[in-house]
Amino acid sequence: MKSKTMNRRAMLKGLGGITVGLPFLEEMAFSAVSTTAKDVPVRAFNVFFGLGIPAPIQKEGYDGVLEPLKPLRDKLLIMRNFDHVRCDVSGINAHFDGATGSFTAMPAGGEAKAGGPSIDQVVRQAHHPDGLPPGMVPTLIGGTYFRRSRVGRYLHSYKLDGTVAGTMQEKPRDLFDRVFGVVNAGTDDDARKERLKRSVLDSVVDQYKFYAGANSPLGSASKTRVAEHLERI
Repeated sequence: MKSKTMNRRAMLKGLGGITVGLPFLEEMAFSAVSTTAKDVPVRAFNVFFGLGIPAPIQKEGYDGVLEPLKPLRDKLLIMRNFDHVRCDVSGINAHFDGATGSFTAMPAGGEAKAGGPSIDQVVRQAHHPDGLPPGMVPTLIGGTYFRRSRVGRYLHSYKLDGTVAGTMQEKPRDLFDRVFGVVNAGTDDDARKERLKRSVLDSVVDQYKFYAGANSPLGSASKTRVAEHLERI
């Protein structure tokens, strides 16, 4: 018998841009398992610690705080014991010029430009030269930074020409919107009045009836979980 599946990002959507997130359901797990490896696009990410990591912790590798990542160690690379300062011809200091070359291994091309592409962009170009597959978020950069410093100290993703590949998403909400998108709730007065007249649950009742009905893709356990979820709301 073919198992019915459901997207893990599925939500109940109502009028006026109202959405209600669903709890994790069994059908969502089936969807993840049924996806074949060949359908998963290649992704790459870098993690940069601006203040460095103590040397004793670096030696621990995946036996210390990084132990949960052991199953993925064949796909990860820990870079250590290299001279950041020498990434620059004049060798000013590791905070400025070394930081810009952290993932390019090339001298900086200026205060806001690297000497070449960063690792993530090289991987992107190699595996997706004709553009990213639908649904992928291009160059997502999250973190915080010093307000009065050069760009190279806090941005570490650079295109093939050395220019920055994306802007920093410092607020968690901005990061969320980049990944999951923005719900347009409408700005005109009529839309606003309509939203105020309808409660959140009233606006999604039709979709709830579908998931609770005979044609629902959900099993009995998931139907109960959705009902309890909406009851708590």
